[in-house]
Amino acid sequence: MGSMVEFGSNGSTASGYLALPPGGTGRGLIVVQEWWGLDSGIKEMCDRFAAEGFVAFAPDLYHGQLAGHTEIDRAGELMSACRWSAPHAT
Repeated sequence: MGSMVEFGSNGSTASGYLALPPGGTGRGLIVVQEWWGLDSGIKEMCDRFAAEGFVAFAPDLYHGQLAGHTEIDRAGELMSACRWSAPHAT
């Protein structure tokens, strides 16, 4: 079973779900959430990859917010609110 982790990102804090294999190490995978957010299905997918020997990480692109699978408009709003480009260094 994985767990939520926090880390520094662009001068702020970000989070995601990290699942480690039984040995604690392995090849890494980034699992990208569906537009509903970092829901239980994505976490379960990370756990399945970890059970097969991979380190699986799913970043929480919506910062803890979720849309239900029947909330298409809400999912679109959450996706539209994402800032997809990195800030420019000054």
